[in-house]
Amino acid sequence: MTLFILSMSKIQIKMAYSPNGLILLYIAVVVSLAVPSSCQVCHDLDTKGCQLFIASKPDFCSTSPVANTACPRTCGTCPLTCYHCPQVPVTGSVTCNTTKHCASSEMCMINTAYAHDGHIEHILSCISRSVCDGAGFGFNGIIGKRNAPRDLKLHCCHTDLCNVPDFTTTTQKPLASTAAPPGFYSCHSDVVFVVDESGSVGFPGFQKVISFIKDIVSHLDIGSHGDQMSVLLFDNDPHLQWYLNDYTNKADLLNALTYVPYHNGTTNTGSALKYVRENVFQFTNGDRPDAKNVVVVITDGRSNNHTATVTEANKLRNEGAEIVVLGVGNSVNSELVDIAGVYTNAVKVSGYNHLSDVESKILQMIC
Repeated sequence: MTLFILSMSKIQIKMAYSPNGLILLYIAVVVSLAVPSSCQVCHDLDTKGCQLFIASKPDFCSTSPVANTACPRTCGTCPLTCYHCPQVPVTGSVTCNTTKHCASSEMCMINTAYAHDGHIEHILSCISRSVCDGAGFGFNGIIGKRNAPRDLKLHCCHTDLCNVPDFTTTTQKPLASTAAPPGFYSCHSDVVFVVDESGSVGFPGFQKVISFIKDIVSHLDIGSHGDQMSVLLFDNDPHLQWYLNDYTNKADLLNALTYVPYHNGTTNTGSALKYVRENVFQFTNGDRPDAKNVVVVITDGRSNNHTATVTEANKLRNEGAEIVVLGVGNSVNSELVDIAGVYTNAVKVSGYNHLSDVESKILQMIC
């Protein structure tokens, strides 16, 4: 039996694996000095223990009576601290150094306005989780007094001080050492990578694709309130590696990518797209109604049944998914556009060594 003990000033929770694999919970009151509520910080009693709970019982956060007490941070119930500049837009030359403690029902947000004259402005604050898929918050009465924005884009994220604008195209320094790294994307997207593992790809090429996906993951806000990711390999048949809600944090997802196996066979792209539509983009497997559905197909050649592939791609898009196709090498052809549906969603690179050249572009398409 493996035993994990979570403790704090007034409560002790013991978690153990029984011989039949079930997790047992023991809660006991221990004697210690009480910490004033005004000084308490919202955090997990033991983050690793919480992750073990969720790995063994995925609905732990929603069903366990001790979830909010033992694992508030992992379960996403801790109030956040966010950058807060709702009145004065943040630009490449104007920073935000003000923070705010959000309500428990709020997330951090960045709302970005792309103005007609080409400049970009951001407002930062807290926002209700229920409206994180909205747009236009906070710019009323600000940019409207000048040029109307060409486009508004709202990003929500769920870690402290995560609402940092991306100024990688400017000379601006990061706002603070706790800020998100350059190129951080919080898209609120459900993303499925559909990866060709046919014989023509080869193991070295396959490894470079997995490394490329890891790089994409490193820039996303992985989590149940941010971006979720599934991976489906395909040759003759689809090989699902995990559903959208199987990994709820970036570290576990990156670790899982390390052990993705390589198979061999033909290029049955249509079957893979059908599997995504019928099995992955399902509420019971983590698909969120308010999140953008994105399929990223990575392939080095034409599918073995063009008609079936295009039919399945059309069905997937008709159900609301956006398909991005990344073609590698000289064997890719016009089928890329047929799958993507629009020319702008079909991307080509000359070889696997050049995948990093389109990393930023793929990230933007995911968002």
